[in-house]
Amino acid sequence: MSGLIATSKASEHPSLASILLTGAARGRREAQQDAVALRTPLPLPCRVLVAPLGRGCGATTLALQLTAIISRARGLPALLLSGSSGPRSAADRVRGSRTWPPPGSGAAGTPRVPDPDDDPPGDPDTWPQGVPRVSTTAQARELAGTGPDGLMSCLRLPPLNGTETATAQWTGARRALARFFDLVLTETDPLPLATLGAMALVHDVVVLVCPARREDVERGRQRADGLRSGLAGTPCPAHVLHVVVATTANPLVPPLAPGEHMIAFDRRLEGAATGRTTPPGLVGPRAARDMTHLAADVVASCARRVTHRDPAVPAPGSRTTPYREAL
Repeated sequence: MSGLIATSKASEHPSLASILLTGAARGRREAQQDAVALRTPLPLPCRVLVAPLGRGCGATTLALQLTAIISRARGLPALLLSGSSGPRSAADRVRGSRTWPPPGSGAAGTPRVPDPDDDPPGDPDTWPQGVPRVSTTAQARELAGTGPDGLMSCLRLPPLNGTETATAQWTGARRALARFFDLVLTETDPLPLATLGAMALVHDVVVLVCPARREDVERGRQRADGLRSGLAGTPCPAHVLHVVVATTANPLVPPLAPGEHMIAFDRRLEGAATGRTTPPGLVGPRAARDMTHLAADVVASCARRVTHRDPAVPAPGSRTTPYREAL
């Protein structure tokens, strides 16, 4: 009877009904917690790697949304390093994106003297010929461009798929520009585990993205566990998140485990991924809530790690993992 009474009273008060029937009170509390986490002060740039575990799983769209959510919530500049080879890479979708190495600079980098801002420290920097050294934020924004929101900069890189040349050019861009941005997020093609582990050494958070299909989720969990195990012997290892993206409505997936996130299906995001909408429209409330919660987890994980890391890790010669050989 008490349940019937509660339901009856709730029907007279729509706001109360929403709390009882949809968990709105908990939703508001979680939204407030996410807002606080997103604005956590960071003494060093937040370095995030978004890597798909297969083709067409929405990793590029997720990388764009994470960059936008974090930069706008914090009101600070973000750099998106676009290294995917698909026809709709992040650089294709962000107006004002630039190309790295800059046109006319020469594709090859030239070794320079050690720079105190390098990571790992003491490694020679790699800088394209003909490009002046960057010493101010204005110079960095000029090289990286600025999107319509005035916060997001995006660089088009050669596809990051594990080749030595592409990795070297990504390293040069990151070392040259990262210090001038609050967030540096890299999106890649699917990567071999060794390359993924090597890149994870210079990131605070690694986001592994798979589609919401049972077999893909299980394979994604194995890859995430393998990456965590490989990083376990390194000082202050990157935090690994496994993100399951629903590419169809009502997917059948196993229950989420700790360190996993689910992004609900949204036709607006589906359109962004296939090119049917340019730019994507407003994201639906459920997908927006999922991505905001993921963004908050990313920033909170960065905050926990940067308080324990030096500006550059690991030190040269600290061969604690075979991943060190791959970068």
